[in-house]
Amino acid sequence: MTRHLLFLVPAAACVALTTSCSTSAPSVSGGGTNRYGYGAVPPPSAVPPVSAVPSSTPKPREPRLAPEPTPTPTTEVTSVPNPAATPAVTQPQNYPYATKVAGKPGRVLSPYAPNAGEVDVEGYPPGAEVRDPYTGKIFLVP
Repeated sequence: MTRHLLFLVPAAACVALTTSCSTSAPSVSGGGTNRYGYGAVPPPSAVPPVSAVPSSTPKPREPRLAPEPTPTPTTEVTSVPNPAATPAVTQPQNYPYATKVAGKPGRVLSPYAPNAGEVDVEGYPPGAEVRDPYTGKIFLVP
């Protein structure tokens, strides 16, 4: 029984000391400076969130100026097509095909670095373009 009390007495003393200690917050009403040398810390705002505030006051309108004259559209015909309007046409490249590894489906050897190691192309259809992880070049799946 006394062994239990030997444990509880120091634990209770720690709890009592911890709860009795408190740190003093910097004085907000003092109007002086905070501990970093800047102006007084303002009290926390009691304003509700923006989503909870109803919009009952209309925004003030800015004074209107006379409307600017609209420019007249020109109808000049240019012979250069707009590059943003034309789709980019890519020329098909003739990439080399990889070599299948015997006995390992979904594994190929890169045509650019055949001694570097196998490349996993599982899930790619035949003829798909794959980037070689060793050289960064593109090859086709056999």
